[in-house]
Amino acid sequence: MYNMRNVIPFWKFPKKEVYILLNKQCRKSLIENAIEGTSSKNYYDLALILNKASKKYNLKRKFNGGDIKRWLDGENKDSRTNIIHPKFIPLWAVVELKRHTKIKLEVLEKEIIGYKSGTRGKIISNPKLPIRINPEFDSLIIHLFADGYVNNKISSPSYCQKNEGDRELFINKLKNSFGDFKGTLVENKVIRFPKVITRILSNHYNIPSYMSKEAVIPKEILDKNKKYKLACIIAFILDEGNIKDCICCFSTNKIMLSQIRQLFQDCGYECNPIRDSPKVSWFGMKNRFVNEFYRDIIKFKELYPNCSLGTKNERLHRLFLKPRRFQRI
Repeated sequence: MYNMRNVIPFWKFPKKEVYILLNKQCRKSLIENAIEGTSSKNYYDLALILNKASKKYNLKRKFNGGDIKRWLDGENKDSRTNIIHPKFIPLWAVVELKRHTKIKLEVLEKEIIGYKSGTRGKIISNPKLPIRINPEFDSLIIHLFADGYVNNKISSPSYCQKNEGDRELFINKLKNSFGDFKGTLVENKVIRFPKVITRILSNHYNIPSYMSKEAVIPKEILDKNKKYKLACIIAFILDEGNIKDCICCFSTNKIMLSQIRQLFQDCGYECNPIRDSPKVSWFGMKNRFVNEFYRDIIKFKELYPNCSLGTKNERLHRLFLKPRRFQRI
């Protein structure tokens, strides 16, 4: 069994929103064992049992034997286009089927070859399960608060970053945490990625909003150790920071900005108070902590290469090399 503090197993995903695809032998074993375990005579009987179980999830499903057969086949032919599509099973249905078998959830997890959100969502293939909660994973939330757009009810989530190299850092973090996917690049700066990713993030950290003026960093992240906090700081500086004569962070969300400032303080980098202008609030790290910050980042990148300042690395290096007298600023 996993240490649930460090991972997110598939059965902890939001059950009504996520659909999964098991490999052929596993889905056959799951369905056949569920038929035996429920004493069902056929696929139709099993479908009726699932329809009854759907009420536990505030759903009213009307599956039939054909649905079970398509799950078993793992594919469905579109009658309009004659195109064959993979047939994913609702996660809640997988959990309910498993209840009537002796198959362990950990065994099922190893046989998942893809998952997605809803019936038409973009697919995560070659999934990395269970999902590992590490500094790279948590930094994704900061990126989405800063330069992301997430509206799970309407469109695919996206992240806006004009620089290709900096954008790749974010994409690599997504793939390292979740698995492979086909993203869509819009206007050569906005990457759209599978909605299931933000559904999992939102569900795990109970995030009500990613909107820049409403986002609040989850307390669970704020209470973690320095590695996690440093990853979040780096992500925020890359998206919303400026490195010139000092390191400054900006936001229209003063509550979130104060949380970012606290992350700096917790890591030992003292900061000046938050200041306000008509359009944005900001704070700067005291320059006497630049050298310590620089050295910490160099060491951190050896562990998590994608937790990088990207194009801002050179600016930090120049600030690090800049002669300065010890001063309390």
